[in-house]
Amino acid sequence: MSLFWLSLTHVSLVLLCGGAVPLRLCSAVCPQPGPAAPPVSRPLERRGAAVGRAFHLNKLDLGAVIEFRLACAFRELREVPVAAEPRCAEPRCAPFRRPALQGGAPPWPRPGPPSARTGAVMAAERERRFYRELPKVELHAHLNGCISSSTMRKLMAQKPDLQIQNGMTVIDKGKKRTLDECFQMFQIIYQITTRTEDILLITKDVIKEFADDGVKYLELRSTPREEKSTGMTKRMYVETVLEGIKQCKEEGLDIDVRLLIAINRRGGPAVAKQTVKLAEEFLLSTDGVVVGLDLSGDPTAGHGQDFLEPLSEAKKAGLKLALHLSEIPNQEAETKILLGLPPDRIGHGTFLNSATAGSEELVPLVRQNHIPIELCMTSNIKTQTVPSCDKHHFGYWYSIGHPAVLCTDDKGVFATDLSQEYELVAKTFNLTRSQMWDLSYESINYIFASNAVKSKLREQWCKMKPALFD
Repeated sequence: MSLFWLSLTHVSLVLLCGGAVPLRLCSAVCPQPGPAAPPVSRPLERRGAAVGRAFHLNKLDLGAVIEFRLACAFRELREVPVAAEPRCAEPRCAPFRRPALQGGAPPWPRPGPPSARTGAVMAAERERRFYRELPKVELHAHLNGCISSSTMRKLMAQKPDLQIQNGMTVIDKGKKRTLDECFQMFQIIYQITTRTEDILLITKDVIKEFADDGVKYLELRSTPREEKSTGMTKRMYVETVLEGIKQCKEEGLDIDVRLLIAINRRGGPAVAKQTVKLAEEFLLSTDGVVVGLDLSGDPTAGHGQDFLEPLSEAKKAGLKLALHLSEIPNQEAETKILLGLPPDRIGHGTFLNSATAGSEELVPLVRQNHIPIELCMTSNIKTQTVPSCDKHHFGYWYSIGHPAVLCTDDKGVFATDLSQEYELVAKTFNLTRSQMWDLSYESINYIFASNAVKSKLREQWCKMKPALFD
């Protein structure tokens, strides 16, 4: 037989035997120096012996090689290879060698049933898909805190001189900050949103991201800002946000967006009165896009009593009120004063039901007026106002059947989205998909838009429900 056929036979056997060529088999083709290796009882050696008995190597043809390899393949399913076999040391064999078997594990994947881990991954993916497709209402979203990492990169590319890095404006998974550190992050964000074009960009991007997350109704909130360096006034700021909302509507995004104009506590009562006046003007001129007023900012700045007059004026003018209350402990006195308005919704309400003195009067006031509470679990965990998810006050208010709506607060800063908030609450409190659907559907009751808008949203929810629960 020619050397060509000997070589072809050798190559075929090397490849077909998994790259580990037993010395006894290989020696039939490649002359081996020195004494023959002692026989060992191993699967690969037995395979080589079987070949020697079944075929004369000088007469192997391609069909026989294929038939032999098929037989080996079936045998491999029943045999577990052990440590690596003695191998041919001939240089010509080197290109065809595969790594030795380590720890008895074969170098090829073996078929088998899906692992428990694979099943868990698939189940988790189904859950994520459910909550992303679930129609949702977002009622507590600060515009500048909702800027995503991708939008932040766009802004930073336009202002490289600021040397602001993405990690300076976001709290990644597993990380935490104090509430004071979070407010410092906003000062960094404000440095890169100083122009009307910046405000337009972030408004449109934020709305599109909420729409992509399955949010069908969104109430953004933002404090009007002026920037002397760019000539942006507070009025221009609000007008630009409204322009962003208008453009998204014209582009056909499947989301209804409204705006709350926010009072920053740090500005004090004088600035608060100016903000209320501005909000009243836009309430009358925007055909229902501006629907209310928000009181927010550093909860340690000022006292609730200072804002009672401008907030009362806003309520008389027809503006709905969403007030951050009891965001930090030991604010029972100011919370009781502001609950006397009463507000139309409460932001956070983290310590309304605490065990501290004076708190026992707050829960009855909230329940008596049926004031919905905007709950932001990831925000509270990352700012350390709540120690753990299972200790979150959602559990308390849900257990007594009080109106509550899940929100993100600042989806950009806290690296979350509304779908994640729904999924987190469901896992933490062991709620079913049906219960989470009810939470989403009932949140329509707490929006600040008209009854006609509420009816339209309910119809939309009902149309989507069958496909979601198929």
